[in-house]
Amino acid sequence: NPTLTLSKSSSAVPSPLGSGGTFNWVLTAVVSSGPTVANATITDTLPPGFTVNGTITDSADNGQAAKMTCTPNGAVPGATGFSCTLASTAANGTYTITVPVKAPTVTGSTQCVQYTNVATATFAAVGGVPGGTVVQTNNSNSVTVTCPALSITKSAVDSNVDFGQNVQFDIV
Repeated sequence: NPTLTLSKSSSAVPSPLGSGGTFNWVLTAVVSSGPTVANATITDTLPPGFTVNGTITDSADNGQAAKMTCTPNGAVPGATGFSCTLASTAANGTYTITVPVKAPTVTGSTQCVQYTNVATATFAAVGGVPGGTVVQTNNSNSVTVTCPALSITKSAVDSNVDFGQNVQFDIV
């Protein structure tokens, strides 16, 4: 029986990531004991506020990149998730999905937290039996988004002003 091992990593630098920052989530699907006998589907719903920020790309180290198709495919800014299908008869090898992502623009301290994203994989059934084994031990990745550190102070230059006079302020 073929085995599909799914893992996920992030290129978020710096970590923590700034508000509205961009990075890539990278999903790696390794097929062993193949080829696959059924389609395998990899799905990923991004955390709230995260969106796809460019073209989702896929590649394979064995020359079989055409065995992987992703939906939505291509440039889909604003998408909040995707799925990829690894076709049956995919040979042993490593299939990589790179997803450019934009983190949420945070405005309040409750949004400045760690966000965890989980991808999942399943094999279609063949004759009522799953078409392979899925191993999902490292299929999640977390990114911390920081709030902008901003403080504004306003004070009058002269606190003794007569009625009708202009007031000058310092803003720091």
